[in-house]
Amino acid sequence: MKKSIAFLAGALTAAFAFAGGIENKTNMSTGYLRNPSRNVEAARPEASFYNIAGTGFMENGLHIEVGDQFIIKEYANTLATDVKGSDGNIYLKDGTKYNDETTVWFYPNIDIVYKWNNFAFFGNFGIYAGGGKLEYSEGTSVTALAFMDKAKPYLDSAIAAKAAAESYAVAGDTVSAAYYGGLAKEAGAAAKLLAATAADHSLTITSITYGEQIGLAYNLFDLVSLSAAIRFLQGDQKLTLTSDYFNAISGGEGNEVGCKSFAFGVSPVFGAHVRLFEKLDIAAQLQVKTIMNYKVNEVTGKTIAGQIGDSGITEDTTFHSDLPTALNLGVGYRVIDPLYVSASFNYYFNKSADCDTVIGTNSYDDSFEIAAGADYTINDFVLVSAGLAYGKQGTTSTANNVFNPILDSFQIGFGAEIKPIKILTITAGGTWVKYFDTSYTVSKNGENYDIDLSKKLFMFSVGATLKLF
Repeated sequence: MKKSIAFLAGALTAAFAFAGGIENKTNMSTGYLRNPSRNVEAARPEASFYNIAGTGFMENGLHIEVGDQFIIKEYANTLATDVKGSDGNIYLKDGTKYNDETTVWFYPNIDIVYKWNNFAFFGNFGIYAGGGKLEYSEGTSVTALAFMDKAKPYLDSAIAAKAAAESYAVAGDTVSAAYYGGLAKEAGAAAKLLAATAADHSLTITSITYGEQIGLAYNLFDLVSLSAAIRFLQGDQKLTLTSDYFNAISGGEGNEVGCKSFAFGVSPVFGAHVRLFEKLDIAAQLQVKTIMNYKVNEVTGKTIAGQIGDSGITEDTTFHSDLPTALNLGVGYRVIDPLYVSASFNYYFNKSADCDTVIGTNSYDDSFEIAAGADYTINDFVLVSAGLAYGKQGTTSTANNVFNPILDSFQIGFGAEIKPIKILTITAGGTWVKYFDTSYTVSKNGENYDIDLSKKLFMFSVGATLKLF
């Protein structure tokens, strides 16, 4: 069965090639969930991420915020085309749905600001991209199509060889009949193996980019705050494809094929915040592209993995999966003393980033987000918030991510802050996201297959902020 490695590697190449996506900032906080317009934040420690110059307007003292987000989600990709073989049988049916419903229970953020007169020193920790594990227990439409795409030529060969064998048998040429009969049996076995793998495999993907950011802000005359920071990112990726048929194909290396990779990146962040008439805030922040050069440091199923792609996946394989440059703009206005309204705009320069994966490349257009929200202080103990946001992604009908669909979205956030004592603030927030389903087209040997992509997501978060002095 080792000669089956070549055609299986081709199938895996197509499967792994779609593992990438647009990596934008995802460092959520409880404040973001209750009001997604964060770009003029200047009162809470989360400003150390969303509006670093805003830390220059915070109250003197040490502010520490800790939070955790809980993510309930369903990612789905559904075949919108029957996949038939040359024998007329339907091997993958229109409407076959593949989904992931992994709940994320731990998605932390920590923000710290020390404000001293005109200076603010700050730092934060969070998940800047990715964010967890995807488990497709029945595979995905793309991996199933990849295996079936490789099964079809063997099925065609088996049918043709069988017809030839029967023809020679009728003519009395037993030698030729036996030869073509053997070819039909061999090709049929290969086609059967790949078709069975298409129907019986699983895929697990883990992608997390941890980030830390430290910086300094300086406030001039309570009018302008300027800030600079440096961020450090550590990316971990793991991809595993499992099938009961891999062990026989690889000659005893097990039923898993996959790899682990790691990257480290450093980049600067710059910000400015202007406050006019003590009511109007205008802020801008630039997050410079972070180059993330991943290196594979562990490979499972080396025989098969070594034949995937142009050079194979080995423990020396490298690829880039950068975080793009992002421009964050915001404006806020205190309408009356208890009511503060704001609007935010984020633009992601995706074209400036290399969106490679361990096996292939992706090309996306730039994208943007726009948000608006309000905070209302009911009394000295309670503040309530709400906000809306819309995100337009830089995808096309042929550039998307089947595993983690990248979809335009509309979200509603809501939540509250409660201050039981002067130095402690407890926060809770939730956000519901409406994703707009889209279709994604995969081309295989001149044939187009449509895949419907969808997402469902609800996030809830709790956090606490201490002002120690």
